Amino acid sequence: MTRDVLAHLRAISAQQSKIRGLRNKLAILREAAGRHADALGEFRAVRAAAAAYSQCLAECMRRCAPAPPRAARALLWAAVQVLRFAEGSPAVL
Repeated sequence: MTRDVLAHLRAISAQQSKIRGLRNKLAILREAAGRHADALGEFRAVRAAAAAYSQCLAECMRRCAPAPPRAARALLWAAVQVLRFAEGSPAVL
């Protein structure tokens, strides 16, 4: 009976050692998963920045595109009115 008890205690001790080893591995894997999540978060931020940059470039291109003729005439009319006002002439509406 004593031999059975000792064998059983040794088996329990071996299982406890395995459990400790698995807990250590789990801690290492959790740490690695955290680092992976951080790196993935940085990647997502960079990916979002690239999309925002391309949208910004598209907006710049849209704003720098030639103005439609109607807008160009309105701008020319406004410039003429400013010159007339500077000369002291009444503005023409």
